[in-house]
Amino acid sequence: MESEVSVSSENWNQLGEWGDEEIGEENLFGNFHSDRVSFHIVEDPNIGLHGGKVQEMTLYFIDDLLCRKKYDLNKNISSALISQYGNFKFKKLRIETDSLSQTQILLRSDSGFFINPLIGNYQLKWIKDTTLYFFRHEQDSLLESNVFIEESQQYQELYTRVEQSFH
Repeated sequence: MESEVSVSSENWNQLGEWGDEEIGEENLFGNFHSDRVSFHIVEDPNIGLHGGKVQEMTLYFIDDLLCRKKYDLNKNISSALISQYGNFKFKKLRIETDSLSQTQILLRSDSGFFINPLIGNYQLKWIKDTTLYFFRHEQDSLLESNVFIEESQQYQELYTRVEQSFH
């Protein structure tokens, strides 16, 4: 049975249990910058997220603080995210999307708003409290990639500080 991951700002940076497994050393991808930065990767974590299934999850820690979570998903969840988070910033990810500049980005159906399916490569961004949310959808004729990221607003600053301390 899939469990839905809570994305409330009160507990988004708690590690805890994910689906049927605890995140531990067996999921450690690597430590960097004198062990101040670590990445944990969990494949097929048995998690449902906004109506999609998480195929792989990457957790980013800086000084043992969970600062970023990246979810590779089996489907496009942009409609569910728009419904939950509301207004968003839109960014085209590929130059060929420029030919669609006159195309309406957001469409509406009986079930809610959705991104125009003619637009195949884009990023959506929300800022809520102290958390940034990103959704990246990329597709070509053969492959589709759907990535959802939850990130502390401090993540980039913390990571830059750690990098600079080693130069």
